[in-house]
Amino acid sequence: MNLTIHIDDQKLTAVEEWAKAHGETVEQLVEKYLEKLATKSDQPSKETYQEAEESSIRLLVTEEIKRLQDEAGIKPVGDFDERKDFENHIKRKHA
Repeated sequence: MNLTIHIDDQKLTAVEEWAKAHGETVEQLVEKYLEKLATKSDQPSKETYQEAEESSIRLLVTEEIKRLQDEAGIKPVGDFDERKDFENHIKRKHA
């Protein structure tokens, strides 16, 4: 089955660059995203479109951070609390 979508040229260029930098194609990214939505819709608690989009973006950011940590040789900490760390950062920043 084929699907045709229309995307703003700037957005498409940005997505193509991101995909190329991560060794993927735009088609692969879209397919992964749709698979994730389909899998999530089978679960009892359905996410709204915006929640699914935000979790997908978080996943991409998390993958990018993990890749950068691996490249830098940084080992992830098991008990790291991202929310608490951000809270401490904001407190230090505005102290």
